[in-house]
Amino acid sequence: MTPHYIISLASEGVRLQYLAMERSLRAVGCDLEIKVIPFNSQLFELPKGSTWWADLKMQDWIKSSGSKPVMVKYQCLKASHYAYFDADICFLRNPLDIISGIDGGMIVADTDWNKPQWTYTPESQEILQRKSSTWLKNVFNTGHFACDQALYTHEELVSTCIKYHQTCLDYPYHEQPGINLLVGLKDIPVINLTLPPYNMESTWVGDYYYPDYQKLWTAETKPYFLHWAGPCYSWNRPPNEIFFEYLTRDERREWEEREIENAIRIEEAYLKSLPWWRAMFRRVRKNINLNSHR
Repeated sequence: MTPHYIISLASEGVRLQYLAMERSLRAVGCDLEIKVIPFNSQLFELPKGSTWWADLKMQDWIKSSGSKPVMVKYQCLKASHYAYFDADICFLRNPLDIISGIDGGMIVADTDWNKPQWTYTPESQEILQRKSSTWLKNVFNTGHFACDQALYTHEELVSTCIKYHQTCLDYPYHEQPGINLLVGLKDIPVINLTLPPYNMESTWVGDYYYPDYQKLWTAETKPYFLHWAGPCYSWNRPPNEIFFEYLTRDERREWEEREIENAIRIEEAYLKSLPWWRAMFRRVRKNINLNSHR
């Protein structure tokens, strides 16, 4: 399977992550066009070789369904000969060198088979476990997947999502259970490169704890990308150094300012969830700690 183009998803909110992803892709020698699905109307100027790729019919339908905006990612399943990568990814090897050597199937590369709780719902679990007793080895993180065939027409995609709306439209967090179910309903093998016979090391930054993490990689098992899915950036894991390598000094400063703003928002949201007296006590204690360090 040889991808003809890369697909990603972005908006202004992940501009810095996207720029790092694009730069790392070019650094490993991949010059494929990147088609970028707009997450919302907050766009930014894309680098050369990247273009916005809006499926207005899909966007309007997802919006009218009241579903999470990220579910617009379902439009990938109408495409063929593509490789999808989230914006919060940095490449370590040219993905074409890996993917092009595999024939057919839905190609993925993650370890969600050992932490699958975000890949299914009670509705989809019942369906998938009727297809195989080892169905969990086929679930995957939707930050990356590649396929040489279109799995759905627009009409079929809409009707299937409506039929399984609890998973594909009503799930309150993201698109991951929806895509896993939509792929699982088709007779297409899921080829996970972190499982035998490939045995690639993890692509998720959260699986790397120690500064010498690269010692885990050999020429055969080195992953072709790393994915900062979830709160990995704030965990400050050792592979964060790779992400920062692809930011300019001004972009790094902007990133740090954003992280501070995000931390403040999280703290404020947490305080609002507390009884007023606990929130007040927490604020007073925080001020005391700050003053004691001056």
